[in-house]
Amino acid sequence: MECMEPFILTLIRVYLQTFATIKRIQLGKYYKTTDPKEREKIELNPWVVFHTAVNNAGPVLETMSIKRGGGTYQVPVPVRDKRKLFLGMKWLIEAGMDKEPTIPMYKKLAWEILDAANETVSYNYIAIVFIAPFQITKPQVQKYQDRKSVV
Repeated sequence: MECMEPFILTLIRVYLQTFATIKRIQLGKYYKTTDPKEREKIELNPWVVFHTAVNNAGPVLETMSIKRGGGTYQVPVPVRDKRKLFLGMKWLIEAGMDKEPTIPMYKKLAWEILDAANETVSYNYIAIVFIAPFQITKPQVQKYQDRKSVV
């Protein structure tokens, strides 16, 4: 347990510095604009910015393999909420790690969160969905998931 303490403290430090950087950037935007309507659009709460970014970065659909007639097809299905949050956070962290290594992680993560919250397109958020050549209904997917969980 003692060996985990420095790791946890480092995570907390990066987390706090990231949110402070988001707040600083948003306040800078807020005070630079003179139009009251533009100021209303700028979100100053880092928590709200973070949650918006994770929701925007997470996928809406993912593909599931289904066997039909001797062939395996990739069928798009909706992503569960917990998986969407997990993938959104994971992709934001990976996008931050891909940036310049000389910049501190908290700054890179803050930039990625702000880009995702503002819906600025980045190559990391683009997903290609392969649609199966046939239509499958939701009860068929549910039946497949039930059968998969029993096995």
